[in-house]
Amino acid sequence: YHWLNVCSPPDIAVPLGVIPRSPGTAPLCRFSVPLLLNPLVALDPARNIRRRYSITASLDLFGMIVVETRWGRIGSHGQAQRHAFIDRAAADRHIAATLRRRGTAETRIGVPYKPVPTEI
Repeated sequence: YHWLNVCSPPDIAVPLGVIPRSPGTAPLCRFSVPLLLNPLVALDPARNIRRRYSITASLDLFGMIVVETRWGRIGSHGQAQRHAFIDRAAADRHIAATLRRRGTAETRIGVPYKPVPTEI
């Protein structure tokens, strides 16, 4: 996964989606654009296993990184959990640990999670 560059140094002009400090000054930061990792699915129709898992990272209004995980049966409302982090390193560790846990699904439930191909 790759992080989006959401903040720019004050000497760089950012054209759209900026929060200005005040009229006539340099932009402070771009709007938060959520980073959505490819959704993961675990499918085994013979055993009636249809699971989904997704991770989204974005900035909140206070500059904290919010990592949201959503999971459940495909077609159901499912569950969600959010964690807020002060720095990117902590958010990276949380995402890596979550993805490591998804990597053990084959030994736990008998079906591996696979990324859903995205179409452009």
